[in-house]
Amino acid sequence: MKRRPRIYYTEAQKTLMWDRWQQGESLHAIASPFDRYHSSIAGVLGRTGGIRPAQRKRSRLALTLAEREEISRGLARLQSMRSIAAQLGRSASTVSREVGCNGGYASYRASLADQAAWDRTLRPKACKLAGRTKLIRQITKKLERQWSPQQIAGWLKRRYPHEHYHVSHETIYKSYSRSARQPSTVLWWHEVDDVEFGSGEDASCNDICNIRWRIDIRRLDAVFPDNGCSWR
Repeated sequence: MKRRPRIYYTEAQKTLMWDRWQQGESLHAIASPFDRYHSSIAGVLGRTGGIRPAQRKRSRLALTLAEREEISRGLARLQSMRSIAAQLGRSASTVSREVGCNGGYASYRASLADQAAWDRTLRPKACKLAGRTKLIRQITKKLERQWSPQQIAGWLKRRYPHEHYHVSHETIYKSYSRSARQPSTVLWWHEVDDVEFGSGEDASCNDICNIRWRIDIRRLDAVFPDNGCSWR
C-alpha cells in the first residue's frame, strides 16, 4: 500500500463525506474523490460511531462577537463593568465573568475570547483531574478519612485560595466513577501509585484506570452513613 502524506479535511469535505455516507455509498466510493484510502474516511466517520453529529451552533443566550467587541472597546475607554453591561443589556456579572475568563482588563481581546468560548463548548472535555497527581493525592487522603466530596471541595477552596486546585464535588464524583457503560460502581483510590494517568488533550476520566479496590455504589450508605447525600 502506497504511503500518502497526511491531510486535514475541511468542514466542507466532512459534510460531503457524511452526505454520501447517508446516501448509502461505500467507504471506497467516498474516499475516491479525495485520493485517499477507505481507512482514512473510516477514521472520520468512526469518531461518532457512524452517526452524523449534530451541527454545532451557539446558544441564543451566549455573547456574540459584536457584543465582545463592544466590551473590548468599553475596556479601552476605561468604562466600568456595570456601564458596559448597561449598554449591552446584559447583567454586570455576565460581563465581569467574560472579562475575567479571558485575560482581564489588560489582556482582553474580543476575537480571542469569542474563539475560546466556541472551543469550550466542544465535547467530550478532558477530565479536570487527569494527570494532576498532587491534587489527586490530596483528594485520595480525604476520601480515605471518609470525607464526602462536598467536604473535600470546600476544604480545597479554603486550603488553596488560587483556583488551580479548585474542583467541584461533581468533578470528584465523576472522576471516581467508572465509565457510562458501568454506572453502578464508584472507584475509591487507596493507592495512587497503582493508578496510571492520561495526559495531553486526549486525556479523559476514562484514562483513570487500574484501580485495585472499588466500592459498589449500592453500599455507599453503609460505608458513609452520615454524608448527607442520597444515592438513590
